[in-house]
This record gives sequence, C-alpha cells and structure tokens, in this order.
Amino acid sequence: MRFVLLHGGAHGSWAWDSVTPLLRARGHGVSCPELPIDDGSATVQHWADAACRQIDHGDSAELVLVAHSVAGLAMPVIATMREVARMVFLCAVVPLPGRRHGDCLGEPPTAITLPSDRLEFDSRGSMVVPWPTAREFYYHDCDSATARAAWGRLRPCAQQVWRDRSPLESWPATPSAYVMGKYDRALSPDYSRRAAQELLDVEPIELNSGHSPMLSHPEELALTLDMLASTPTSLWTES
Repeated sequence: MRFVLLHGGAHGSWAWDSVTPLLRARGHGVSCPELPIDDGSATVQHWADAACRQIDHGDSAELVLVAHSVAGLAMPVIATMREVARMVFLCAVVPLPGRRHGDCLGEPPTAITLPSDRLEFDSRGSMVVPWPTAREFYYHDCDSATARAAWGRLRPCAQQVWRDRSPLESWPATPSAYVMGKYDRALSPDYSRRAAQELLDVEPIELNSGHSPMLSHPEELALTLDMLASTPTSLWTES
C-alpha cells in the first residue's frame, strides 16, 4: 500500500514527519503532498489537482488516502481522479456532493468548535492562528516543544473554499473509514461521530487524542492506519 497523507488547514506536509517513518517501517510507501491552502484563489478542485500532480503515477501500489481536518473536502475529489483503494478521514470534515462546503458544518454551523474570536485574519481574509489558540485547540495534548515547533510553521489559511460548492456530483465508490480524536477541541467529536455514521455509514475509530494525533500520538495513529490498510474493507463498519 502507498499512503497519501493530506495535511489540514494552516499546516503543511511537515505535519506528517513523525508518522511517515512509522508507516515506512511497516512496509508502506508514503507521499505527503503540499496543498495550496494559503491561496485565496484556490478551490478544493485546485487542492485535488495539486495532490494528484504530486502522487507518483508510476507507482503500482494501491493508494490509501488519509485527509486531516479541512483536507477531507478534497479527498473524495481525488478519488474521482485517481484509482484509490481506501479513504480515511482523520478528524476531518466530510463534504456534501454539489453543496456549498460551508453547509457541511451544519445549520447553524456547529461542527467547528474553535471559536472565531480566538482567531485572527490577515488583510486578505485568511485565517491566522495565534499561539495561545493553537496550543489550546490544536495541540493541547502535545508536549510543549512539539506544540511550539508546529505553531511556528503554520501559515495563513484561505477561507474562500467554505463559500465554494463541492465539485463532487456523487460520492466515489471508494471504501471509507473515519478516525477521530475523543478529545478534539477544534472539530466537534459529536460531528465526527455523526459524519462517520450518517454520511459514510461506518463506526468511527476513536483515538485518545485531540485534533492533531499525527503530532501528539503518532505511534497510535500509524498503528491504526496500518490496521486499516490490512483489514478487508468489508469489516470496516465493525471497527
């Protein structure tokens, strides 16, 4: 299997640095595309295009896509463009085909539990995450050095994608799983459970983590991903 690990908003491919060697040690290939999440003109389709350009097209291994947080909006789009064996939503938003991306957050929008007044926005309207907010909502279960290093690499995150409509016309015929953090402070655990059960028709796998298990619990996450790669997809609903 080759894992394609998609980073979330404000982050980059570096977010997977602790997970990548653990998956490779278990015999898997790993790719970590960079998504243009800081480009205010980029749509989710552009994110999917960018990821596909960075996937090794000559690699014959089956692809397992893993999307963290907002990258969940793009992952099913990639699955319509490339042959994909499995999709894993990680503390991620699940898009609604043909609907405005903001619609998937609920009405009123309650999926994201990070209060907007704890964020800052630059002159282009992109989200900027202050250190106290990142520490409390993204990295509360990380050690202080890991949290501070991650925050130092965050970049502004464009917000236009929430106003765009999903390019999906229908859901891809790709088996899906959902891995969530029990103690996620940025994306509601209640949303994650409902999205898994009602939109993906699977039971979520619950990690003892917050919103960023790739940083706080890389071993537990790598073990879970390895298990999902080796388990027949017919059994995923029993996870």
